[in-house]
Amino acid sequence: MKPSLVVISLSTALSLEPRLPGGRCKCLKQTNSAIRPNQLTRVEFFPPGRTCPKLECLVTLKNGSIVCVNPKAEWLKRLVAFFKEQSIKEKQVKNGTSPDKLNTPE
Repeated sequence: MKPSLVVISLSTALSLEPRLPGGRCKCLKQTNSAIRPNQLTRVEFFPPGRTCPKLECLVTLKNGSIVCVNPKAEWLKRLVAFFKEQSIKEKQVKNGTSPDKLNTPE
């Protein structure tokens, strides 16, 4: 291999390096398979950034294993929507308001 080609190859690889400091995407494979909510202990989303150009979702199970889930999986979207709805309801109860009170005209 010619030295100039080696230099070009190395400089190209090094120019990509800042995008991968100390690693790369957390998930090499992702699943679309549904996981039962009672098996979950944590759901984490990692936005695209310098280390990985795509959105990633890591789910920690009760047995301690970590599973990479496709963030576009329908079951995951429904689960996140459910958690958001529960969070809103909890805030309304905490603040002393209910959905009924918010929708009634005075």
